[in-house]
Formats: sequence, C-alpha cells, structure tokens
Amino acid sequence: MRRFNKAAIVLAIGATMTQLSGCGGDDGDNITYVQAAEGTVSGVVQDAKGLPVPAAVVSAEDTGGALLQTATTDANGAYSLTLPVGQVVLKVSNASYSSPDAQNVGVLSDHTVSANFTMDAASQFLVQFTEQVDPIQPVNDSWTSPGWAVYDNQGYGTSATVGALVTGKIDDMPIEYTWENRLNLWDSWHTEKAGTVEGDDDTALVTFSEMMKNFESRVDPIRGTEMAEYKIPDRLGPLTISQDRRGLIAVRVQANDAHGQQASIHGEIHATNRLLGIRNVALGERIYLNRGNDDDSQVWSMVSQPTGSTAELVDANSRTPYFFPDKTGEYDFVVNGQTLKIFAGKYMGVITGIDEEGNPESDATCTTCHQGGVAGDQFTPWSTTMHANIFRQDVAISPAEESMFCGQCHAVGGDIQSAPMNNGLAYVAEQEGYKFSRIEALENPRTDAWPDMVKNFPKTARMMNIQCESCHGPQNSPAHGMYDMVDGKTPNPFTSPRISFSAELCSNCHYERIQWTASKTVSPTSGESHMNEQRALELGTDADCGRCHSAQGFVAYEKQLQQGNVGKIDDPLWSSVTADNVEPVTCTACHDPHGNGNDLQVRIDGDTPDLPAGFNMPGVGQGATCIACHNTAQGVLSDNSGVWLHEDNDEPAPEQQNYNIAHGSQGDVFAGRNAWFMGNQLPMVAKHAVIDDSCVKCHQLYNPTIKDTPAFGKLTRTHQFWIDADKLDQQCNYCHGSSIDPNTPVDGVEHNSVPGEAVDAGAITASVAAGLDNLAEKMQNAAFSRLTSFDSLVINYGEATVAGNQISAVALANVGNKIGLKLTLSSPAVIGGESVTELTVSLDKLADAATGEAVYLPNSNFVKGAWNYFLINNDRSQGIHNLSFSQAVINNTVAQVF
Repeated sequence: MRRFNKAAIVLAIGATMTQLSGCGGDDGDNITYVQAAEGTVSGVVQDAKGLPVPAAVVSAEDTGGALLQTATTDANGAYSLTLPVGQVVLKVSNASYSSPDAQNVGVLSDHTVSANFTMDAASQFLVQFTEQVDPIQPVNDSWTSPGWAVYDNQGYGTSATVGALVTGKIDDMPIEYTWENRLNLWDSWHTEKAGTVEGDDDTALVTFSEMMKNFESRVDPIRGTEMAEYKIPDRLGPLTISQDRRGLIAVRVQANDAHGQQASIHGEIHATNRLLGIRNVALGERIYLNRGNDDDSQVWSMVSQPTGSTAELVDANSRTPYFFPDKTGEYDFVVNGQTLKIFAGKYMGVITGIDEEGNPESDATCTTCHQGGVAGDQFTPWSTTMHANIFRQDVAISPAEESMFCGQCHAVGGDIQSAPMNNGLAYVAEQEGYKFSRIEALENPRTDAWPDMVKNFPKTARMMNIQCESCHGPQNSPAHGMYDMVDGKTPNPFTSPRISFSAELCSNCHYERIQWTASKTVSPTSGESHMNEQRALELGTDADCGRCHSAQGFVAYEKQLQQGNVGKIDDPLWSSVTADNVEPVTCTACHDPHGNGNDLQVRIDGDTPDLPAGFNMPGVGQGATCIACHNTAQGVLSDNSGVWLHEDNDEPAPEQQNYNIAHGSQGDVFAGRNAWFMGNQLPMVAKHAVIDDSCVKCHQLYNPTIKDTPAFGKLTRTHQFWIDADKLDQQCNYCHGSSIDPNTPVDGVEHNSVPGEAVDAGAITASVAAGLDNLAEKMQNAAFSRLTSFDSLVINYGEATVAGNQISAVALANVGNKIGLKLTLSSPAVIGGESVTELTVSLDKLADAATGEAVYLPNSNFVKGAWNYFLINNDRSQGIHNLSFSQAVINNTVAQVF
C-alpha cells in the first residue's frame, strides 16, 4: 500500500475532511482520515473617527459566494474568524453604518491574517427644533423642506428658547451642538441689529432687539451696501413693518456626533409679521400703532371693538403699542384726543381661472365694480402685469421657487402663524392638500404647472400672485367699499383705509426701498431728493407745488397732463391731502401698481404730454415720467389760457412775465428749450436724447453707483438716481471711447457705443462751471453798479429802506423760487425789528424809494439773464445733459448788457 505525504494532500485538496480510499487492490479496510488546514482572520471594525463599531457582523464567503462563517464585533470593534486555508471574501454590516467594500483575503494555515474595516455612519441622523419653555411654534412640515423651519411673531425686545433634538443616533455618546446667527443667510434681512443667538448644549437663547434697533441704519453684511434708517412718521396711524425691519434672526444649529455624523437645520425666527401700514388689517396679525410722537404721558386706550372680541392693547403707554385683532370688525383707539379706526377681516383672493393668454381671470363679484363699473377698471390692466403673474411664473420655472417663503410676497396672506385666523395662504393650502416644494429645480419650464394648479387646487390658486389684498388688505372687512364718494361714483383714494401712497407699503416686498431712501444724498432737508418728507410737508399739499412734491399730487397731476391740463391740480378730492397723509415722491408716484400697459408700469412712457414749461418731449421712453416733473413749469399764462416759452420768439406781454426762477430745469436743458438771447437756434435737443429711455438709462441702468437689491442678490441699478461726481467718467465711458465693444456688456449692462476717444467728464463739468461763474460775476457786478446808483432802496421786509451806499457786495440768489439778490451791507439795516448786515430779497420786492418803481422789470435783460443762469445752474449736470446748449446759453448771455 502506498501512503501520500500529508502536506501534499493538504495542498492538493486544501479544504474539507476527505476520505481516502485504498488503491492498487487495497480492500478498503485500511482508511486514513486527514484534517484540512485552517487559519485565522481577525481585525477591528471602526468608524471614520477611529472609534470602534460594536455589533458589526463580519461574514466570510468562499469565492463561489457560499457562506463559511460569521462573527460579531465586541465592544472594542474586534472580531476573529477561523477559516479554511485559501481565498475568502470578507464583508461587514451594521444597520447604523454603510457597508464598505468587501475584502479578498488569503487564509494561511496556522497563521493569523489581519483584515480591518472602516465604516461610515449611515443612520438617519437628523436635528430638529423642539418646543422649549417659550412658545416657538414651528409651521406645518408641508410648508418647509428638510433642514428648514419658520417661526413667527415672537415680539420685539423679547427672548425665546430654542431646542435641538437629534434622532437617528448610533449610541449614547455626547452630541456636539454649534449654534449661530447666520448673518449671511439669503440676504440683508438677517443682520446683527435683529438680535443674538447664544447656544448652550442642545438649547439656545434667541434675544430680539427692541423695535428701534431694527430701524437703525446698517450695512448689508453681504454687499457692504448701507441701508438707510427707517424713521417712524410723526403722524397718527398704523405702523409699517417691512421685511427687512421685522426683526428676522436666522438661527442655525449643527449637530455632530463622535462618529462623524452631522446634521443641521436653519430656523427663521421673526420678531413680528410684516405690516402694510394701512388701516385695513388681517385677523391674527400683530398690529403696531403709531402715536406720532414720543410723549409717553399720552396714553392709548381701546374704546371700541367688535362683539365677542377679547383683543387687548399691549404697552399702551408707548408710542407704538400693539394688539392682535381676533374678530372681524372695527377697532377704535384714542390717544391725545385723536381717534384711530382700524378695520380687520379675512382674506378672500380673487383668481378664479385663466384666460386664453394665460393671464388670471378674477371673481365676477369683484369685477362687477372694478372692471369698468362704479370703481373704474383696475382688473384689465392688472391682469397682464408681473404682479398678476408672478407666482404663475414661479411654478413654471422650478419647484425651488414654489414655496411658502416666496408666498410671503407672491401670494395673499403669506404670514404663516395668523393664516388659520385670516384664511391666509398657508391655511388654505393645507386644507386643500396642496404641498409646497423646495426640493430641486427643473431644467425645463413646467408650462402646465399653473393651469394644473388652478384646476386641481382652485382654492389655493385663488390666493396666488400679487393681487388686490396684497396691497389693500383683506376684502372681507368693513373697510371694503369704505370710500368718500364724489358724485356717487368716484372713490377718494386719499382717505381710504385700504390705500397708502407710502414707499414703506411697497417695501414689504420691494426691498429696493433702501435705494430709494438713499436718494437723500444731497441733504435731508433741502428738498433735493425724492424721499424728502419735510419738503412734502412744506409743499406737497399745495395745488401748484404738490404736483411734483408729493406722491398723491403727481398721481392726480399725471391724469390732468394726459388730458391737456397743465395748470394746478384741479381734482375735487385734492383738499383731502393734508399734512396727516401727504407722502413724498414714492413708488406709486412714478409707477402705477395696477398697470397701464407701460414697461415697468411707469406712469408716462414714450412722449411727454404738453408740459407747463411750454413744450413737450417726444421719444424719451420711460424718461417721460421724469421730465413730466423735471421741467421749469413756469410757462402757464396767468389766466391758465395757455402756455408760453421763455424764448425770444415766444415772449408774451410784460404783464404775463414774472420773476420766477428756473428750477427743476433738467427737461428744458435736455430738450434745448426755454432760454433767452438764443434767437432762432432753439430747440437744441441734446444728443443724449437718442438713448433709449433717456433719463432712466443713465441715472439707473448706467449709474455706476450700483445697489444690489437685498432680494436674492439680483443686480439692480440704483433708485438713488444721483450720479456720484467721482464716478462720472466711469459712467460716461460705458458708451464713449474707442475701446468700447458694443456687443460686450459693461458691469453687466448692455450699452450703446459711441466711436471716438473716451470722455473727460471732469473737464466738461469744470468748463461749464467756470462759464456759470463768469456769468454770475458779470451780472453781480452789473447789479452792484445799478443798486449803488440809487440814493435809497425799498425792501419789502417791513417796508425797510436801505441806502444805495450801504451796499458793499451783491450776489445772485434763489429767494423762495424767485430771482433775487443777496446784499451785503457796510452798515446794519433794521429789517423786521432786527439789525442785519446781510439780507436776501427777491427782485419783485426791490424798488427805488424815490419813485416806487421796480429796480428790474420782469422783461428786463437782467431778469432774463438771471433766468438763463439758473436754467443751466439748476440743471445740475454742468453740461453733461446737453453740452452744446449749455455753452451756447452761457456765452450768449455773457454777451448781453445788463
């Protein structure tokens, strides 16, 4: 009998116990059993942080996939397997971890082979906000995406405790929490002014700043743009709270465990809801009132409220108390002998369908009056505007835009907390089962998304887009239809509790308000800016000045202009515009919120109507709205029978002429009109008139003082309008210069290309300024010679007299928008009981004491020369608007004898 070498048998057979049969005639009785060789595989399973993974199952399979053996890791993550010699495949699994790639291991006889594994945590590790000791109420999950939550209406000057709850933990090892106030999240609504976040393990104390802290000027933390202070108006009424002033803190908490897992969630926590600043409000919202002064001895009281209401006025001693209306009806408040009436109700929405062009159709209950009925036609022009179609575009573009976040502005009743009380969007959508999505964007527009929504979720669709109640408050309130009616048909928009002409109302969604407010660059008291409230109070209620110094005035005046009436405001409702409600030149002055078919809804587009300056300007695009006010407006005949031009070929009778100054003369200079001593040269239209949209293109689109709107970082050009002097070269050379490529936008701006060398704007303005100085000097010398030739002059300041030889210097002056002189006296004169050595006097109040005759008649060369001086000087562009005209006017005027 032959016997095999044991080692040879192992190498040949290599795996299991084998029965060897006898050979060469062996009768089989002599059988030898050999045990196959084995080896050990051991190792450690750990996580990405190097910590052991206990209870992990390590399995070994042969190369054919048959299971050989399993082992479970101990508390240290260790395991050991005894396996037959040869190639095996090792795998590891644990429900809390993702399985790493399998390992091929060669098992050696009587040896230990090491095989270690690293596993990444794979549990559903999540962190959520929890309700803690203070009433932080999260919105329903259907309004938010994972990792995002919204909490509303905690109150200025309060604190709230926010907790974090982690689920999907692997073990009981400690969780590390990191809390922060995300100042750079989304946009500049989130600032250090709003408050602080102080984390302590799994809780954080969120402290909201007082109201006035939120209203302070501040710097946009992302763009460095200065955001102007919001000053509470000094008048009785409801307070406006815009998105960027509502005290929004963006809380973020990140949870990290010892195994490398992390999760985070953001929470928008608001001190209060937005408020439109009108007297028609939604149920359940926090309504702030404004006493109009800081006298805390004037205590508020609620003297009337609807039956069944339990609403209370909070902080009645303060300037800005608040209450939560809880029943539909009227709430009356008294302070300092004045009564403030607030009306509350529920939202209804108006959209009921879609027309053939995809624009919204509205409820017939509304269109009966507001589409050509007793209240005019607002719906027809509105239906084609961006306002009426914004949410339709949102859902067509991507689900990322289809959210409650967007619904705050792009739908009705966007405040989440109060929605169940006032039938707001969040409540209606939840009741109808509509789910908002912020999951992912689509590559292609969903053109059927809006029609599907209208068909399948009609109640939710009814609330979508920017519609009546977005700006006017709830329809279902006593304020609906509450107008002072004229002739039983015309409602009074100036006194309606549902209408505001303030920029703050628009700023609830249009955060560009910071740009408009920043237009006070020259002086907050000089009246040289659109937002100057002091100027509006001084002039805005006047039927003449109010045409262009108040929002209400221009809205009324624009209608007159379109009808050919260039005179004072003759609206029978005008007397209801008072210091208690007048607004400066705000958004609604220049833009019609209901729409009018014009681009960007500007009031006037294309050609200007005939203007009170005596001319019109065709083809100036959106700049027509600007020129409607930015003209001298001094050409209306005294009997309002027509207009005249301050030009040699259109001079009226002397009695029709006056000493009025040329102010707001940009339109005249641009058109090359209204200058004396120009013969037949006029009009001399500016070359810049060929620029599309004229004023708007240069003062907004090409303005190098760029203001990024806080809304989502989109680039917008400034509503500041003013062009900084140190950036004038940059602005001009967007278009001028041989290096300009007309096909390449500059700073993101499409532009016209003008062949030639780059413009030296500084040299142009310096040249015109020098010419004006030369003209002023000549006229002042002439005036000095004339005044000192009189023995005595009568000054109509208390009928005072000044001797001619008392005058030591003379300068041109604007005296109440009349041409005047500033006189310096060598010895004091008594004016109005005061001794003065300097005084200003308009030329209509300066006469020869001996004869009583005016020193200068309205049609004199001196008055005409002064008109020309102020025409060019008050244009303020120093030749940029119309260089050839400006230079010609100055040169021709200097050539005159005064």
